[in-house]
Amino acid sequence: MTKIRTHWVWLILLLPLASSENWDKSAWGQTLFSGKARNLSLMALSEQVQRQDATAQEQTRLEGPRDVLAAFGITESFLERVEDGQPIQPGEMELLLRLLFYSYVFQPTEIADWAESPPNWLEIGGQLDAMRGKLFRVPGYVKRVTAQEVSPELSNRLGMKSYYVCDVVGDDGITYVVYARRLPQGWKPDDPIHEKTLITGLFLKLASDATNGPQPVLVTDRPAWFPDNLLGRLGMDCALFDDIVLTGITKRFLVPSPAAEEDEEDPLNRLRLTGRDRECFYQLMAAVERSKPGELFRIAKEALVQEQRTASSVVPLFNDPARQRGETRSALRHRAPHRGSYG
Repeated sequence: MTKIRTHWVWLILLLPLASSENWDKSAWGQTLFSGKARNLSLMALSEQVQRQDATAQEQTRLEGPRDVLAAFGITESFLERVEDGQPIQPGEMELLLRLLFYSYVFQPTEIADWAESPPNWLEIGGQLDAMRGKLFRVPGYVKRVTAQEVSPELSNRLGMKSYYVCDVVGDDGITYVVYARRLPQGWKPDDPIHEKTLITGLFLKLASDATNGPQPVLVTDRPAWFPDNLLGRLGMDCALFDDIVLTGITKRFLVPSPAAEEDEEDPLNRLRLTGRDRECFYQLMAAVERSKPGELFRIAKEALVQEQRTASSVVPLFNDPARQRGETRSALRHRAPHRGSYG
């Protein structure tokens, strides 16, 4: 009976504390409510941050190449100043050079998503303003390449000293004027040229020529190059090899760079893929996948017969890698002898 009375006493003592008036004033109530309030505040703040992040992502989502250009200050107001029906005018040179300067920022995934096939340039009518700044993918052949110097004033402001102008006859029969920031190293300006190419460029304007009809003006970072060899026939852009810096195995291992001495870098790190190698590597893998079953083995075998050899040496791959690009190699597999054969 004593235990029951004690229980009721404690219950009676706690009831006044549980009243609304006294609860908030008690240390217990303040601690419990402040903890709940803190949790609710953190939850509300987290939800607000998530909403702000979602709004910011929605606002910064890039819907196409014109959004990318606008992010670098090349807005529609600049593009609207272009006049069609004539070649590039002096007043349009700054816009042209700015497009050239930022032409490298487009990622391969963006190009794959945004690049379109060219329209019928004879029937586009009043759609030119809406098409400026769009990416077009134009296969064809380059017929002429010239180098152009940038005026000292624009060169100092934009950081460009030169650019290239290419005459490209597209597979659609249209002659395109292509302005390029750089060229494949296998192309030489002013030399006779007839190379298969693919232009992925920003449309700037439609120049007219009384003899050749409409001439679309495109701006690109670098034309793709498909030479008349095995890789070119497999659809490999061999200009991507220009992005890879090749050195002999001796230099890469025995001549340390200052950074390697300070950071004690593993020499093998110099042989691993980098961001500059990535696109070329995966495009090369895609080209190999496009080959017919047994085609590469047959070509490598025929090369060995001509050289009167049974297998390709791997030494040039390490000592002179630049000359081995695009070459097929065949190596024989050797079986390891049984343990009992060692005597």
